[in-house]
Amino acid sequence: MFKNILNRIQSLFITTKATRDTGTYIDYKRKMLGKRIEKDLEQRDLLKAISRLEGAIRCNPLDKDLNCQLANLYFKNNDLVKAGKLWYLNLTQSESELVAVKSFTNSLGNDPTLILRKLLNRQFFRLNLLEEFQLEKLATLLEAVRKKEEKMPRFLYSLDSHIKGRKRKYSR
Repeated sequence: MFKNILNRIQSLFITTKATRDTGTYIDYKRKMLGKRIEKDLEQRDLLKAISRLEGAIRCNPLDKDLNCQLANLYFKNNDLVKAGKLWYLNLTQSESELVAVKSFTNSLGNDPTLILRKLLNRQFFRLNLLEEFQLEKLATLLEAVRKKEEKMPRFLYSLDSHIKGRKRKYSR
């Protein structure tokens, strides 16, 4: 009996490891997450679906699809500030997205330092994975911080050096 259970567990581990190596494991996890979220939405449990997506984003914070899905759920839940935070760095924004982004910036008093602190507060925020238009938006906020503050806050040093490095790279 015990050997039978142990063999089943080992076979699950071996197939999981094999599928993990081929990349299908990630696809499987994403498909299962999608099914669970659909089931939550069918049961009208919006908060549970939001919680599931927040957990998935903790593992992969720069996944655009997950961020967009979560922003849409926040918007459905009338949490415009959180939706605006996730939509802030999008290239194209609809009217509803613009309203959410405006409420996000207004909630922080239109202070560029606070906006950057909220946007860059993610644990695994990687500047080198951002696209050019996203860096341009962050650069305009950084310029506003320079005009407003005498000394640049420490958490913005890496953003400043990254943007300066990109400008030098493209100016050659």
